[in-house]
Amino acid sequence: MMIKNYKEEFLTKYIKAKPFIISEEINSDLDTAISLYLKLKNISKYSFLLESAEKDNNKGRYSAIGLLPDLIWNVIRTL
Repeated sequence: MMIKNYKEEFLTKYIKAKPFIISEEINSDLDTAISLYLKLKNISKYSFLLESAEKDNNKGRYSAIGLLPDLIWNVIRTL
C-alpha cells in the first residue's frame, strides 16, 4: 500500500472550505472494491461505490468509495 502525505494540501483546502480527495493505491490481491466498500459503508449513513469499466472486460482500473458527504441530493420526481 502506498500512502501519500496530504496533510499540507488538506489543511490549505480545508481552511478555504474547498473539497479534497484523499487517495491510496492498494494491491487488490486480498480485497476487491466491493469487499472494501462492505467493510466501510457503515461509517456513514450515506455512502457510494463507483467503479470504472474497460470495454469487453469485467474488471475496471479505478474504484472510488465515498463516505460522510457534505451534500445529499434527494430526487423526488423524475421525468
